[in-house]
Amino acid sequence: KVDYILVDAEKKIISKNKKAIVNIEKSAKNSIKKSEIFTYKGNDLTVQAADTFINDYFIKDIRGIGGKKILILGAGNIGFKLGLKMVENGGNVYLYRRSKKILNNIIRSINFIKPKGTEATAKKLNRIDNNLKDFDIIFGCTDGKSILTKNHVEKFKKDVVILDIGKGILQKNALKLA
Repeated sequence: KVDYILVDAEKKIISKNKKAIVNIEKSAKNSIKKSEIFTYKGNDLTVQAADTFINDYFIKDIRGIGGKKILILGAGNIGFKLGLKMVENGGNVYLYRRSKKILNNIIRSINFIKPKGTEATAKKLNRIDNNLKDFDIIFGCTDGKSILTKNHVEKFKKDVVILDIGKGILQKNALKLA
C-alpha cells in the first residue's frame, strides 16, 4: 500500500532478558514484498543534522566553529559521534558522562581517531558547575535525565547556543529561564 518503508538498520538488544537481538531490517525484508525498503541509522541522522545545523548557524563567522568552546552533556553513541565531528571541525570539545571510566575511553578514542592534522582535542568535564559561562555551544545528548538546573542556566553566556538532541537536558524551571 506504500511505495517506501524506512527501517532502522541498527541491530539492537531490546528484550528484558538481554538475550534476544532484534534485527528489524531482516524482519522487514522477510515480511514486506512490494514496498521498497530504505534503511537508515537514526542516531547517525541525528548527529548529521546537529552538525549541519551548528555549522550553518556559525556560517558567517570566519572560523566557523573553529576555536569555539563546546560542551557535550551525555557521551553515549550520539555524544561520542558528535564530539568527533566537532573536534574535526576545530571545536574545543568537553564531554561529560556519569561513568568516568567510559568517559576516559571515549576521550582517548576521539583523540586517537581524529585526523593527524587536527589541532582541536576532546577533553573531559568531571563536573557541571560554574564553568558553564565559558561555553559557546552546549549539546544535550542525555538519555532522559534532565541535568541542567535553573542555577546552571543563570551561568550561561548570553549568546550560548543550546541544542538538545537527547531526551530533555533542561529541568522545567531551567527551560523557562533559558
